[in-house]
Amino acid sequence: MLAYLADAGDDFVRANGRLVNDVRDANAVMERVEAGESLQDLHPLVRGLYVDAYKNNKTARRSINDILTRYFAVPGAVGAGAAAMSGEE
Repeated sequence: MLAYLADAGDDFVRANGRLVNDVRDANAVMERVEAGESLQDLHPLVRGLYVDAYKNNKTARRSINDILTRYFAVPGAVGAGAAAMSGEE
């Protein structure tokens, strides 16, 4: 779970140039997963399980939010996101 969610969080960092800071950001991460914009290599059924658990299970949502707001993002992803936001690739 940590590996997949960390990848989804890294996708958020690259897209937004900042870490997942709060529950609102975590929700945005999961919306990207649901839309297929994140974790594209993950089987759609597995992505759906994560999304359904996030939407429908309070305990799972709390755990996912905790992981997304506390994991240590790869510094390179932060730098890449910041460069993309500033146009300095």
